Amino acid sequence: MRGKNKLLLTVLLITFVATSGMFYYQNVYAPKQDEKNKVFVLVAKKDISEGAAFTPDNIGAIKMDKNMVLPNFITNFDEMKGKTASTDLFSNEIVTKRQTTGVSDGSKKFKLGIEAANMPTSIKNGDAVRVFVQTTIGNKIFEIFDKKEVVNVNFKKSASGQESQLVESVDLLVSDKEAVTYFDAQKAGSIFIVRFNNLTEKDTVITPKYDMNSDEIKKLKVEAEKPDFTRSNMQEDRSADSSVRYTVRTGDTFESISKLFNVTPSEIKKLNPGVTSLSPGDKLNVKREDA
Repeated sequence: MRGKNKLLLTVLLITFVATSGMFYYQNVYAPKQDEKNKVFVLVAKKDISEGAAFTPDNIGAIKMDKNMVLPNFITNFDEMKGKTASTDLFSNEIVTKRQTTGVSDGSKKFKLGIEAANMPTSIKNGDAVRVFVQTTIGNKIFEIFDKKEVVNVNFKKSASGQESQLVESVDLLVSDKEAVTYFDAQKAGSIFIVRFNNLTEKDTVITPKYDMNSDEIKKLKVEAEKPDFTRSNMQEDRSADSSVRYTVRTGDTFESISKLFNVTPSEIKKLNPGVTSLSPGDKLNVKREDA
């Protein structure tokens, strides 16, 4: 009897020790080891817009298993100092090194909306286009972009907000340097777009590139920004090329518009390179009736 009691006591003792060991492992040892295998990964506390600076207000951290952390994840707040978001971030999104930037090198691509007086009505996503500026003074033409792909077409909306079939603008992927050039070119004159044609060098019309730092462009911008009455006083020769903008209406043709301004259709086309069809709302350069 006494031997059975000893055996029972031994079994109970072993069971107690095993249970205690399992409890310790599951509730003390394992959690500590689990914590050692985790690291902090930085995430957005809230939606962050492209270009916004990273601060403790918009950046937080979560714990993640080491074996789940990718090389481009950011695990240290010091890596974020002085940097901004290079793209939009959503709340709770993990921040990667590619989504941060310091000083821009001018090569980052983003969408730029281009509005032009002669926007082709049949333009579509994927089309390759060339973008030009026709200067207000002298009607000189400079090329801004040689070949850009249309990534989105934006249509005009009616007063009720309903989308029409008339193209208002197109989005192109450009670098920030190219965007600066485009906005500078707007000061010099009117923007227009033509489809890119892969012609041979023999057939290609060579157009000078727009260089905002050239003396010629600087002079043209200064003249263009002067009040209209100042420019008209300086233009003593009324026989020189002079044009006004005309908004195309429903039913207009090159022939009907030419009769309004006492010019020929070919003269209007010459003032609007690349324009082959007309749509209501388009802007055309036309000669003055008294020019």
